[in-house]
Amino acid sequence: MKKLLSMLLILVMLAGGAGAALAAETNNPPVISEDLIREDNSEEVNMQKLKVKDLQGYDQLLQLREEAKNLRADIKNNNKQIKELRKGKKGSAVDYKNIRNSIKQLQQERKVLRAAQKNNWQAMKAARRANDQTLMQNIMDDIISTRQALNQTLMQIKEIQLQILASLQTVDVAKE
Repeated sequence: MKKLLSMLLILVMLAGGAGAALAAETNNPPVISEDLIREDNSEEVNMQKLKVKDLQGYDQLLQLREEAKNLRADIKNNNKQIKELRKGKKGSAVDYKNIRNSIKQLQQERKVLRAAQKNNWQAMKAARRANDQTLMQNIMDDIISTRQALNQTLMQIKEIQLQILASLQTVDVAKE
């Protein structure tokens, strides 16, 4: 798009130079066609019209983001509860380490997905600059599927934490 505008500007400048030479011969000022200016402005307006918010699936993405926000809050609260319950417990350390390793693996998977999501958004910016709505929609579909995978990973982490909490609470009941 920028190349096209640059070429058009160079063409206008060359035409202006030729027009100036012609005007010097005929004593008439050079005339720049207003049609060219209108075409440039209409392309800029069309470029501004494409928005991510207007793409199909944007509302679903917002819901997925809200769900992820709630899952992260639950995970944070579960971590606090686990920390409190584990303070006086030493017996189940081996089991706890194994479970923590599975959570760490899920967190690594989450990091990879977040990097992919960052790349998706960079591609979305490029597609928006290129004014390509079909590409933007395809990228939005990728963003939604990646967000769903992220939420699934968060859900798995939460489920593991709930298992840890249940086992720690049953140990408390057994000791009483």
